[in-house]
Amino acid sequence: MDVALDANVILNDPRMKGNAFGGLLDYLKKTNSRLVLTKVVLDEVIARYPERLRSAVHKATSTVGALGNLAFDPKISIPQIDINRETRKLKQKLLRPFPSRASSSCIVNNFSDVRIEEVVKRGIERIPPASGGGEELRDVIHWLMLLAYARGSGRELAFITADEHFRHENDLHPLLRKDIQDSNITLHFHTSLDEFIKAHAPAPHTLTESGAFDLYGKAHVLDRFEIEARRFFPSRWPSASSIGILRRDVRLVRGALYDVGPHSQFGEMEFSGEIGIRVTTTKNSSIVNFYTPVTSNFDQDLVDYQLRDRGKDVPVAGINHLTTESMYGLAIEPSSLFLPTRPFQSATHEFKLPQYEPVKVSYKVPSDVVEDVSEFRVQGSIVISLRVVSGKVEKIETERFELGAIEKIG
Repeated sequence: MDVALDANVILNDPRMKGNAFGGLLDYLKKTNSRLVLTKVVLDEVIARYPERLRSAVHKATSTVGALGNLAFDPKISIPQIDINRETRKLKQKLLRPFPSRASSSCIVNNFSDVRIEEVVKRGIERIPPASGGGEELRDVIHWLMLLAYARGSGRELAFITADEHFRHENDLHPLLRKDIQDSNITLHFHTSLDEFIKAHAPAPHTLTESGAFDLYGKAHVLDRFEIEARRFFPSRWPSASSIGILRRDVRLVRGALYDVGPHSQFGEMEFSGEIGIRVTTTKNSSIVNFYTPVTSNFDQDLVDYQLRDRGKDVPVAGINHLTTESMYGLAIEPSSLFLPTRPFQSATHEFKLPQYEPVKVSYKVPSDVVEDVSEFRVQGSIVISLRVVSGKVEKIETERFELGAIEKIG
């Protein structure tokens, strides 16, 4: 069975080094099938790849720059990336994905088999894969080229795309299924490479929990689960001063190995996991005393000024505000007034409001600090894929991680 890919599948792994892509290539070699790329897809990948590469280089440069501001080693840098050279390499990879194999990809350039009237009709009538706004005509042309290829070749074809314009819920759109029936062809639709492998590989070998840990040790699974879970901690506990791990556990939910070649397998394992953590949050519970030798009119303007200009400041628990003229207390809600974050016992700050002369405001901050310590149970699930060649694990990847319930236990 030949396999046609959409641009999004290729751009997700342009080097074709992931476990799922490796499984696909093993399948193609095993079954003597062809990788099918329409000219539309080939051109789109080549056009979009440089932009993605530049974006990755920019992110890497920013990260390395931040590291360079902290480290004393002046040699920290990223290598120079020749965008044009990398793009040429990508095109070579697409045209010949099997270096040790004489055959190359099948590039479908059958624009003459696509009637412009049909493209226009689908755009006007919003027929998938055209969007609800009558757009995505590139997808329409791509689809019609695949139908024409399958009719002309007489070969069974699988089409893999993550594009939602081809789908209704999680399956191929009914109108596109009708296209297949009307064309009298066999076309299988899949939304991912691993979905294709699981559908067309021989019956899988089920993994037990001990078998899964034999392939990938439990300690490694625990580490991978913790790493993924920690990505969510900054947003869940943004003011935490420390987060400690108390315990970790994972359990196999399902696991299977799929034969995709004479000596190669694609494996997928799902684990449910749980970690116990201790979150420590440090808070300043100070009462701030202000002494301002000014009139009450300035008092309100000072409060307004502080409320507008508090971007880099932190709230305090409460305020006692006195003036030498009126000697009255001005009540302000907790966290209404913000002060600089640097540690101090007392300080003086000069405020310059347009309608007043510069005024110095003195304040004192007691140094009492309160620590809040709480324990939580964090649950989630992780899916790990692996590539096995001749019984040896070649590569392991995290396919997805889902954060579950977070329960406070102490």
